[in-house]
Amino acid sequence: MERDAARRSRAAGLLLSKRASFYCVPRPRDDAAEQTRNLEIAAPRMRYSVDRIHVVLRREGWLINHKKTYRIYLEEGLNLLR
Repeated sequence: MERDAARRSRAAGLLLSKRASFYCVPRPRDDAAEQTRNLEIAAPRMRYSVDRIHVVLRREGWLINHKKTYRIYLEEGLNLLR
């Protein structure tokens, strides 16, 4: 156990990072509900931009960040050509 801690400490020093980063466990995102609602809003209204979709989501009561709305918007390929 102590040997593992020493190895992590040395590795963190070599990588110029913190030891705590070795214990951080990434959690996968679950955006299924937001993605489906985003598509439901955008399907009949093809001219809606990400800002307008975000406003509609907020008015419906979704607590969603504008950056998350934008990420989902790009993942679904909804970005409008200028």
